[in-house]
Amino acid sequence: MHRSPALLSQVLTVNTLLIVATMFAATVAAQLDLGSYTGVRQFLVLAAAILATLLANNFLMRRRFAPLDSLTRTMECVDLTAPGVRAQAGADEPEDVARLREAFNLMLERLESERAGTAKAVLRAQESERAQHRLGGPGAF
Repeated sequence: MHRSPALLSQVLTVNTLLIVATMFAATVAAQLDLGSYTGVRQFLVLAAAILATLLANNFLMRRRFAPLDSLTRTMECVDLTAPGVRAQAGADEPEDVARLREAFNLMLERLESERAGTAKAVLRAQESERAQHRLGGPGAF
């Protein structure tokens, strides 16, 4: 099965391509003469501005995606045989991530409740079968 790159990587890649395309378009629109000192200097200033934009974009995107990464890590480590693990709210958690976290926690509660109910039903069935065996009922040897 083919896995696509992480969402953060996809967003950063698209943003980088857009910024580089913008730089190219700005260079063409400004008709920079890269053969002259002034044109090269203007191009380098433009390139430095683009680099600063890419670095700021990377920093901001990583911060905004951090709550989603944290939720994913929690989801990956949940074990229904050890109930009680819940995804915790993070600082500056976006509303959509908060909704996803809450839905995940509710799902865990339902699964744990159903698992406990099933375990009780199995135990009751086993006890009933043992009682029938003791009384010599159906299935007794």
